[in-house]
Amino acid sequence: MSNSSKDSVSQKPTNNEAVQVIVRCRPISDQETQADCSPVVNVYSNRGVIEVENPKARFENEGKKIFRYDAVYDWNASQQCIYDEMVRPLVSSVLDGYNGCVFAYGQTGTLKTYTMEGIEKYEEHFGVIPRAFDPNLVPY
Repeated sequence: MSNSSKDSVSQKPTNNEAVQVIVRCRPISDQETQADCSPVVNVYSNRGVIEVENPKARFENEGKKIFRYDAVYDWNASQQCIYDEMVRPLVSSVLDGYNGCVFAYGQTGTLKTYTMEGIEKYEEHFGVIPRAFDPNLVPY
């Protein structure tokens, strides 16, 4: 559902907040393309901002909503990038004795399972869970 992406990789959050909200946007689907739907999401990874357009807006002030998060990723961000920037530091903290949790939330069809589990047959598509348990990837 994305219109454009100003850069594909988000800047890593620099805060030490206990809870961070990270958003990964999916591309417009084939079904949406076939239905002649217009992309309505712009991702500004460098600023942690997502802009959502209202395609049915009648007035200019109804047109866009802007949302800011700790980090945002567009559809070009690789599984490795998501893991390295968002999950690997958490895995390191857990190995140091701290608590940690990663969970995905959202509508059906928004790539939650892909992000978390990935595709088992293709290493480049492994999700964050298999990467977290791969002894070759765990920092010691």
